[in-house]
Amino acid sequence: MLRLFGSALLLSAGLLFLLEPLFARMALPLLGGAAAVWTTCVVFYQGVLLAGYLYAHLGRRTLGLRRQALLHLALLGLAALVLPFAIPPGWIPPASAPAALLLLLLRTVALPFFLLAATGPLLQSWFAATAHPRASDPFFLYAASNVGSLAGLLVYPFLLEPRLTLRAQAVLWAVGYGALVALAVGCGAFLLRRGGAEAARSDAAAGSDAPTLGRRLRWLALALVPSSLVLGVTTYLSTDVVAIPLLWVIPLALYLVTFALAFARRPLVPGRVSLALQTGLLLAAASFVFASPTESSQLVSAAALHLLALFVTGLLCHGELAADRPGPERLTEFYLWVSAGGFLGGVLTSLLAPLLFSSILEYPLLLIAAALLRPRASRPRRKEVELLGAGLVALALLAFLFLPGWWSGVRSGTGWGAVLVERILPSWVPYHLRFYQVLLLAVGVLGGVLLARRRLGYSAAVAALVAMSALAFADRDGVIHRERSFYGVHRVVEAAGRRTLYHGSTVHGLQSDRPGERGEPLAYYDRRGPLGQASAVVEQRGRLEVGMVGLGVGAAAALIRPGSRITFFELDPVVVRIATSPRLFSFLADCQGEAEVVVGDARLSLRRVPRSFDLLAIDAFSSDSVPIHLLTREALRLYLERLAPRGILLFHISSRYLALAPMLAELAARAGLAARLSLPREPDGPNIARSTWLAMAREEAVLAPLRWRPVVRDPRVRAWSDDDASLFALLKPSWRWDWLLPWRWSSWRSLSEKQRR
Repeated sequence: MLRLFGSALLLSAGLLFLLEPLFARMALPLLGGAAAVWTTCVVFYQGVLLAGYLYAHLGRRTLGLRRQALLHLALLGLAALVLPFAIPPGWIPPASAPAALLLLLLRTVALPFFLLAATGPLLQSWFAATAHPRASDPFFLYAASNVGSLAGLLVYPFLLEPRLTLRAQAVLWAVGYGALVALAVGCGAFLLRRGGAEAARSDAAAGSDAPTLGRRLRWLALALVPSSLVLGVTTYLSTDVVAIPLLWVIPLALYLVTFALAFARRPLVPGRVSLALQTGLLLAAASFVFASPTESSQLVSAAALHLLALFVTGLLCHGELAADRPGPERLTEFYLWVSAGGFLGGVLTSLLAPLLFSSILEYPLLLIAAALLRPRASRPRRKEVELLGAGLVALALLAFLFLPGWWSGVRSGTGWGAVLVERILPSWVPYHLRFYQVLLLAVGVLGGVLLARRRLGYSAAVAALVAMSALAFADRDGVIHRERSFYGVHRVVEAAGRRTLYHGSTVHGLQSDRPGERGEPLAYYDRRGPLGQASAVVEQRGRLEVGMVGLGVGAAAALIRPGSRITFFELDPVVVRIATSPRLFSFLADCQGEAEVVVGDARLSLRRVPRSFDLLAIDAFSSDSVPIHLLTREALRLYLERLAPRGILLFHISSRYLALAPMLAELAARAGLAARLSLPREPDGPNIARSTWLAMAREEAVLAPLRWRPVVRDPRVRAWSDDDASLFALLKPSWRWDWLLPWRWSSWRSLSEKQRR
């Protein structure tokens, strides 16, 4: 019996959490490849999970275990008739991306996901009603369920996505669902044959000893904070790196591990150890929560810090939930409140936060909330020690507010402190964070450690470090505009005589403020760069018709001569507002030719704009990566339909993490196209950025004037299609494996010459 119930729970949870990245990957190409696709899917899953738990709880109270078991088994069988699931052919998202995604999820996977969500608590309640010796405490099965969830998450990015098409993945999932139905029937048979008396006693006990409202709200809060932290860390990772299931599942996998550890019969990590770990990690995460690392080693190490803070916070909160769990007769109600907390956490982070905040402010607020939920200390420190801690935190905060002017030499990088900090600090500390700031943050962390046994005092220390982190990075930011949308946070920064548009930590265009340079295209679009070279080659034929997928700040418009026309295709309306605002950027307004902006997904918009382009450039980025659906065989066929016979198709493939050239070379070879890769070029000025572009054309002679190098094909890399694409295989080796050694020696070599001196 134990093996049967355990196998059914493992498979049920595995299918549940395998469905999450699988369907999100299906929807990702249709919604612009944004990281918010995943977080919106998670909110939907949490909502359906809550509905499933509510069905399990109310069904037991109104129908009793026997009739509820028969009903659930019948519904499981009926849901198999709608499998395998798939996005309807020809589905086009409406204007509201979040609403479109939620409706699509409701239409395709809501029913099987709802039944799988209810299966976990139902199987545990069925087991509790049997005559098994361990039926009096079935919560250990919750740990087994979370192990299955973890397995489902990890199987997808490492095994299924790189090897199977989306259609094959959906079919395999349907086969697994059929096996689950068979196991659930076996569990129901044990309940109906052997659990009659126990089921009756369990139903009678369910109406007694109801928990208080305060206890229920505590369950809600303990589930809410880790759930919100998962999505906050996921947004951080996906925005600064790339929206791929591998990075989606890491925070969620850690979250599930904390559940499994907390609800195991013998917790592997004692509560006092988790409390001690969280003391330092929350303070460290708060100190660097507003940092924007740019080097790969900095980004990996900063991500590791936030993931560890998430892990220990989840371990503490879920440990408190496990310690306060009720008897088995209240099992479904307990899971209902835990699910409600998870759902509210997802709603706050994914749906409300983008409306309330122009930056990812919800994450630092959640760090403070995590500090407030710490367990009470049994032995407080002496008052003198705690007063010292409070004084250190206050001193550091006051120094941040009033002392910056005294340290101008250190802050500018010319003082001894700047040299010392670059020699002794690990690579994850951004080099622009100067010595006095690091020193004050260290003082604040020390004060927070001394206050660790006082919940309110420790929370105040975390809040103070969040404020100091904001002040430390506010000096260098110079943000003149900030706006948030479904696709991320966009910042316009004014510094060093130029204005720069950032999405996450990635530059998406800049413009000089100097009168003589205001009309010059900079960054990746300068006249001597790859885009300028291709534009000059095509322009020799006469009037130029250019299509640009991706607007940025509109810098490519400066390459257009009178009589020519450029059409931008941009998905995010916020980017359009920024690029067309005279207060921010003027490339579009100053364009010598015609400039037009078409709002919407590029593949849909190109079908509606029947033009023949002499130069068609794919320059759409989701932070640091081109969205997958713009690099597939189906997308290439559309581009060729809109490309003039002797036109040039350009792909901007600059990326810190992905090696896209081999895949595009394979794509060009399958289509019978010539392909060339731009030559490496060192920037000849502070406003020029190194960039890599790949050109395709129908004939080799069209690309000959560019004098670019041939593209090297890799037989291990296959061409993408809408149904078969995996970014994991294209991760650069330095990013794929070097995260295991974040303090490796190469981090010293990655420093600039000025920093090393």
